[in-house]
Amino acid sequence: MNNPHAAEMQIRRVSQTQVADAELADLGLPFLAALIRQVQARQAERDDSIVRWYQRDLIIKGHFELPSPITQEPMRPLGSVVLGHLSVFYQCFAPEEIWIGGTMLGAGFPLDSIYLPERRLVICWGHPVWSMTAQNALTLERIVAAFQAGTAKGLSSPASIVVLTGDSNFAHHMWNQLGALDAIANAGVATLDIIAIYEPLGRVQEIFPEQKCWSVTRKWAHETEGLNRVGVLFVPLGGSLVTASMQERLAQYIKRTVNARFLARPPNRTRFWISIRTRNRTATNQVELISGLCQAIAGQYPGCEIVLDGHSLPDDMHRLRAAGESVPMEAIDSDREILNAVKAATASRHVKCSIIDGVGLNILESIAIASTCAFYVCHHGTVQHKIGWFAPVPGVVHCNAETLRTHPAGWVADNAEGAVLPSYIPLELVEDVLGDVSGDPQQRELRHGNYRIIDLPGFNRFVLERMAEVIAPTKKAEETRRWYEFWRRT
Repeated sequence: MNNPHAAEMQIRRVSQTQVADAELADLGLPFLAALIRQVQARQAERDDSIVRWYQRDLIIKGHFELPSPITQEPMRPLGSVVLGHLSVFYQCFAPEEIWIGGTMLGAGFPLDSIYLPERRLVICWGHPVWSMTAQNALTLERIVAAFQAGTAKGLSSPASIVVLTGDSNFAHHMWNQLGALDAIANAGVATLDIIAIYEPLGRVQEIFPEQKCWSVTRKWAHETEGLNRVGVLFVPLGGSLVTASMQERLAQYIKRTVNARFLARPPNRTRFWISIRTRNRTATNQVELISGLCQAIAGQYPGCEIVLDGHSLPDDMHRLRAAGESVPMEAIDSDREILNAVKAATASRHVKCSIIDGVGLNILESIAIASTCAFYVCHHGTVQHKIGWFAPVPGVVHCNAETLRTHPAGWVADNAEGAVLPSYIPLELVEDVLGDVSGDPQQRELRHGNYRIIDLPGFNRFVLERMAEVIAPTKKAEETRRWYEFWRRT
């Protein structure tokens, strides 16, 4: 149990890549740094980005092993607790009681923290913002204390393995959860107990129809802490890669379930995809930006189709509504206002293209349409992933200057197998709009500030040049361009 004379709960952050012995020398745990280095090395391997090693071992072997930080003898987890956001910590005895777990959904819950309850100390080698927080630490302490009250030494018999999955964000669900579940299916794991919290891309049994012996129970997010009990080792199955295998599996599921009209490619015309975003991290002159871009694209590809994509609804929306959980209809309403304004602007200019309303569709319908497009122009973030992580489509991404300075293109493409490297707009085209920079550090880390495109003609030129690299302009448009160039020279 917790030492009543211990100081306040503390979080000690150490190196994220290779912790040094000196960082932990004062704790009297001679092999703790070596334990963490072993974990860090295993999690740096390529295969670990598909399924975290300890999760695979739990599912296939029923346990994982790590060296004791005191004796270096092998230790195995005897119990586990799940926190409200699906983080799981495992109880071990070294012989001092320690709890080791992962707190970062966006990386597939790699092991990143150790909790020493007798010392009221957490040692964290994860991301400084996205891993262990002060609130996480206090929640962990409370849940562990309740677990300890029910059992002094954890399990006395083999534990049942229960997989946890589900995130309300479809991109995280695909990136950090479904690829791992697909890998476990491909590894021949025939029986599995799964608890699904959210299923934004479809029901697990329907995405994996061949897994007849997988048992899926649905719970709500507020029920996760209530799952904790002796005799269970929870597995927050995850990774950090959108795998080609999972892309193909989801594509086949979409073909089975989505109306065929969403998958039909337009005959004899090119279809483009432009995102609308109104919540945050968006261009403040978005109507002018998108309507002008539609006109420019139609000039180079007369008669084309342009999908204006807005907020999409999760596939489990009806379940969420029935339970009274919030569904972001406000985002759909505000996105549709932008769409209607763009349609009015293009109509007044007699722009020669067809505008397709992509606001408020089921996410599977949106992904289906995305697969029929030849090129996209998107905001940075989830709206880009909706097309760029699900189909090998080239495109241009715009965002605020703060994000551009991080050079994110490689990171975006590397997270999905087969993804085409996106082209981010030049820094000189954008000017940040100052917003509220106070508050939650996680929100600051997302760089949610808005921006303004200050050179709309330059923006259009950049997009059209990138398009022309992969899609030849129509013959009529090319003749018009050559005539214009001749006229300008003479």
